[in-house]
Amino acid sequence: MKILSIFLVILTFPFLGKAQNKPAPSYLMGSTMPDSVLTMALISFDDQQTTLGQVLAAHTGQKIVLDLWASWCRDCIVSLPDLRQLMQDTEDHGVQYIFLSVDKEDNKWKTAIKKYKIPGEHYRTTSGWNTPLSNYIVLDWVPRYLVLDGQGQIILPKEVKAKSQTLRNALR
Repeated sequence: MKILSIFLVILTFPFLGKAQNKPAPSYLMGSTMPDSVLTMALISFDDQQTTLGQVLAAHTGQKIVLDLWASWCRDCIVSLPDLRQLMQDTEDHGVQYIFLSVDKEDNKWKTAIKKYKIPGEHYRTTSGWNTPLSNYIVLDWVPRYLVLDGQGQIILPKEVKAKSQTLRNALR
């Protein structure tokens, strides 16, 4: 039984990183979020109910980096120094960073924000990974960065590395 378990782990290991390499669906580029996504319920760090549409509307006219992440995601935590550097490098560009967690547990989400001193606006979905946004953007990996222009159009539908030059270029 132990040998079978080891074999299965070895067999699945090559496939673990494949999701992050899948391109975003082509329909996302230049699109705006549909109503089903904009009406999606969120909880703010201070426990206020809101929707993704309300959060995005508060930043009309500004580029937005939407960072989908989770407290249990190793890649999300490891990427924080690169993300902080990106935030510092773009602070004069009027870019807003909105962190959207797919955590199901409120206390773990808030603890991670405090522990890792993650700056920016923080929201959590009310249903974890299974959301209209996840379905619309075909969320297959976290962290996942999306960039929206000042009118809410998606100008970068998928990036998984905070130090990516593609992400930096989208913020110019």
